[in-house]
Amino acid sequence: MGKGNCVFNRQWLANAKYKAWLAEASDKSKHHARCFVCKKDFNISSMGEAALKSHMAGARHQMLIKGNENSAPKLTMEDFVQQSGRAFFGSKFICYSSDD
Repeated sequence: MGKGNCVFNRQWLANAKYKAWLAEASDKSKHHARCFVCKKDFNISSMGEAALKSHMAGARHQMLIKGNENSAPKLTMEDFVQQSGRAFFGSKFICYSSDD
């Protein structure tokens, strides 16, 4: 494609390298992509997929990706105890309804 003609390709959303952070830019043109980890829209019109690779290699993106991996909770069955319509997680509980 010529300069400025690259558009968002939905097949990128299925790519393992991109699917954890990539989305279509909702309020921008088809020439933009969105990183929901960085909460940033970026222009892909000139570089196409190379713009995704460039964004992915950026220091801020890498820092936020690493932070998300480290802060993700590791849940086990012991984290949840069910009592009378309440599911406990640590000291917090979530009410739910049962069809029993």
